[in-house]
Amino acid sequence: MKSTTMKTGAFGLGALLLAVSLILSSLMVAPLTASAFWWSWGDNHAHAQDDDNDDGENVTVTIKKYIDGELATSESADGNAFPMSSSWDDPDGIGEGSGEFTLSADTSPAYTAVTSQMETGADYTVSETLGGDIVSSTCEGDHPFVLAGYSTGASLAAAASANVSTTTPSFTDLSDDAYVIVWNESCDDDDNNDDDTATSSGSISGEVTGGSSDEDPGELAVTSIDAQKTTAIANGEFVDGWQYVFNITVPTDEPNLAMKFADWMQSDSDHTLSVADNMRISSEQANASTTVLLTAANSYSSPDLHMTEDLNEDEEGLQVQVLVEVAVPADTYNGTYSTEYGVRTLP
Repeated sequence: MKSTTMKTGAFGLGALLLAVSLILSSLMVAPLTASAFWWSWGDNHAHAQDDDNDDGENVTVTIKKYIDGELATSESADGNAFPMSSSWDDPDGIGEGSGEFTLSADTSPAYTAVTSQMETGADYTVSETLGGDIVSSTCEGDHPFVLAGYSTGASLAAAASANVSTTTPSFTDLSDDAYVIVWNESCDDDDNNDDDTATSSGSISGEVTGGSSDEDPGELAVTSIDAQKTTAIANGEFVDGWQYVFNITVPTDEPNLAMKFADWMQSDSDHTLSVADNMRISSEQANASTTVLLTAANSYSSPDLHMTEDLNEDEEGLQVQVLVEVAVPADTYNGTYSTEYGVRTLP
């Protein structure tokens, strides 16, 4: 369970080389999905250590069984296992083939199946097997269930709210994970008797917002840093100091962001520039336009910036910008200084 996301280097996310008298151009780094990475601005390169070696190009299809408008349970399914058939064409991954499987109470979650990982661009088709003892296309006969149809979507919620169709789900050139719901209705005894009782059945669906999501919340990453002002006047005023804009991806399930910095060190000397009361951060994507003053080195800022806006909804996570301002005290020695920083997000 992810409760805290931290990106650390020696003690922070990266080493940032800034200059009082030298104007530096902004540097760009693509987001990294890694357990740790650090950035050396002076060396102009990034290093990453990846835990899972996931290249992000795999896709899966999740198939779920619904009975009488609700997710199937052993009770609603009367303990039955529902036969299914599928075929796939994944030339860059698992190859081409077809097979049989069942949706039953024995899986975890129950009445759910997930394909093997396939490469993006794969084709996949799945359908319920009719004509056996369990499911038929009509309630005529002794079958306990009838196939009402299928619905598909990019998430379980999207599939649950999509139109139900009897067309067999077929995916071509998969680029993202997909979900399939197989809708069944119970065949009641009253439907097959010869009296004058009239019955009708169907299904309804609803969409939930503001709750949990199966969609990827995104990974914490500093995607780039824009050096807006790198020449400072040593007078202790923020308006005359350094300014940097951190472009950050914030996980949607961890919207509270904080930053920390080490005291600045001058190159080839023991001169320092203290973080305490000389640095502050703010963000226009936070729920309040609060400027947070850093009062100590190597300590995360408080209060957290609570991110509520997204600069690019097409990307996973919240795309935000954090303005970092540095005031240079009047007694600071001229020269080049460097520091290390850390970024943390919490639920």
